[in-house]
Amino acid sequence: MKSDITRSLQSVDRLIGGDSLTPLQRQYLHVYRRHSLSEVVGDVEKIFEPAMMVDEPHYRLQLGKSLVELKGRAAVRGFYDRFGGSVILHENQEVHLSDHSFTYYSTLVQHVTGAQVVAMGESADPEGYYVRRSIGAVALWKFDKRGRLMGEFGSDMNTEFIQIPADEFITPQEAREKLTPLIVPLPEFNPDQQSTSR
Repeated sequence: MKSDITRSLQSVDRLIGGDSLTPLQRQYLHVYRRHSLSEVVGDVEKIFEPAMMVDEPHYRLQLGKSLVELKGRAAVRGFYDRFGGSVILHENQEVHLSDHSFTYYSTLVQHVTGAQVVAMGESADPEGYYVRRSIGAVALWKFDKRGRLMGEFGSDMNTEFIQIPADEFITPQEAREKLTPLIVPLPEFNPDQQSTSR
C-alpha cells in the first residue's frame, strides 16, 4: 500500500494544535513544518526566507558513512541543490521539545529511483523503484529567539535500500500536488512580547 505522505508530520501537527507550548516553541514548530514540506516539494526558496533561517546556519549531518558539515546559507543551499529531487517522509516520528530546540526520532523513508540508487554507489536495477529506509534517524534542530532555524545536527546511519512495486512509489510531482496546499504562511511572532509560561 502506498504511504499517505500528507500524514508524515502528524506528530508535529498534534503538538502545534495543543496548548502546552510556549509561543517560541509553537513558532519554531511552524518553521520546521514549513521547512520540511517546502523541502519535499522542491520549493527550497521558502527555506531561506528571512523569518525561516538565520544568516549563518550551521548543519552537521551523518549520512550513512559520510559526515557533512555546512556553514552559511550558500553551503546549505548548495547541499539542497545537489541532493534534492526525491521524496522523504517520516514514520513514527517522536518529537521532544526544549526552550530553543527540539529533537526527533523517527524512521526516514526516501523514495528513490533505481538510477538514483546507482548514483549513490549502491547496487540496484536502474529501471526499478526503491525506498531508502533509515531506522532510528535522530536530529537536533536549534532556533534563535525569533524562532529562526540556526542549525540541524542529525544522523541516519542505519540505512537499507528496499525495492518496491512501481505503484507504491511516490514521485516528486505527486508530492508537490499533495503537499503544496499544506504549506501555509508563518504566523506573526513578536519575540519581545512572548511569555515563557505555557
